[in-house]
Amino acid sequence: MSFLPSPCAAIEVGTNSLHLLIGEPNRDGGLSIRKDLTLMTRLGEGLTPGGRLLERAIQRTIASLKDFARTYHSYQVEKLAAVGTNPLRIAVNARDFVLRVERECSLRLRIISSDEEARLTFLAIIRGYDIDKDPLLVLDIGGGSTEVIYGKKGVIEEVVSLPVGAVGLTQQYLRGDPVRDEDWEGLLHNLRQQLSSLPQADSSALAFGVGGTICTLMAVELGLREFAPRQVERQKLAIPQLAEVIKRLKSLPVAERRERLALHPLRADIILAGAAILYTFLERYRREEIVVSIKGVRYGLLHQLLGG
Repeated sequence: MSFLPSPCAAIEVGTNSLHLLIGEPNRDGGLSIRKDLTLMTRLGEGLTPGGRLLERAIQRTIASLKDFARTYHSYQVEKLAAVGTNPLRIAVNARDFVLRVERECSLRLRIISSDEEARLTFLAIIRGYDIDKDPLLVLDIGGGSTEVIYGKKGVIEEVVSLPVGAVGLTQQYLRGDPVRDEDWEGLLHNLRQQLSSLPQADSSALAFGVGGTICTLMAVELGLREFAPRQVERQKLAIPQLAEVIKRLKSLPVAERRERLALHPLRADIILAGAAILYTFLERYRREEIVVSIKGVRYGLLHQLLGG
């Protein structure tokens, strides 16, 4: 009689999105994914360090976590882990939110540091692509922060967490609709200063980009009317392609980005700020392209749950 492993579930609560990943180990030591679900609730709406999570954002997020609960219960998962990232690191009422989630969703949510967030992302990449012998440079653009991880032979050598994310930068710099040229240039100037502190990396290092921003930019470049993870996964986004996408996005008001490019309402308004982070990262490291990956924190967390 063959052994059928029980699925496990990993949940990530971020600034703009919630992620649920359900899977089990396969015979090759990788993951067999049953469900990979993302819901955008913008928990970090209007949030700045030392600020408060807004009640309407909390309610949106808890409602979506209840939807997640119905989903993972239907799969009869054996283990479950849930982590919160930047919005819960910087909000003064994060602890209240965690207690409320436990009370209303029967879910224990653990707030992780930026270093642990980076380690989980790195684990997702090296396990997901079996590339633990190559130098790696990983960019994870979030809604409230951005992590850059450099490692060799499967070991992280340096992590830098920057307090820049697609949601926060949009709120701070890109208030015009469509975006004004002077605001865009101001954003790029700020990012170039922030990214100047990033670690050096071997010129042979493989560059991977993780997160909804990068995947969405790739989808726009491919002309996808509906986001399809398999179609963006492991695609290469080159600087000339990215520059054209940015030019197109800058020319469109948010409403037209939603309509003409089929972007989610909670992605359409922040996508340009995320694109600016990616552009300045490639500029900083003099990279012509980056490999797009859907495998972020939730994948690393699931590997960890399964003993990876």
